[in-house]
Amino acid sequence: MSVTDVLGTSTDTLQFWLVAFLLVFTLAGLIFNLLSPEKLFIFVATVLLLSGTLTPAETLAGFANTGIFTIAALYVVVAGLKEAGATQLIRRYLVGTPSIASGLWTTTDSPLGALIAIYVTTIVLTELMTHNAAAIVMLPIGMSTIEKSDALECSNNSGTTVCVI
Repeated sequence: MSVTDVLGTSTDTLQFWLVAFLLVFTLAGLIFNLLSPEKLFIFVATVLLLSGTLTPAETLAGFANTGIFTIAALYVVVAGLKEAGATQLIRRYLVGTPSIASGLWTTTDSPLGALIAIYVTTIVLTELMTHNAAAIVMLPIGMSTIEKSDALECSNNSGTTVCVI
């Protein structure tokens, strides 16, 4: 049984392969930081629109959900908090310096204490706000904790931070 038999016409087959290629391209673009995510997603949506795979209504249907705008607004708020140094202050208050881990939640001298503090804080935040919002708020705090930890070696390569134990 061939792909043409499963999908129907050859136009469907071409659309299938286009979507498969764009999916792999998008994942590679996100992993290797080829373009910023918003540019990458707009590019893929434009290709799907211009190829006729999606109609204009289908292309814009994702923006009908107000949750998208809430998440986008939270990214702006967290970027402001990060620029103002508030995430560093929160990190120091919650977990201290990870090698010392002398913050609010931890009293041990290990990165495990810092990890537990981040988990507990995230659990509390998810009870007060949506999971997406809690993840967006805690992401810079977690990344900052990892970068400051003595247990990890981190390198910042073209905007992407990579840490190894």
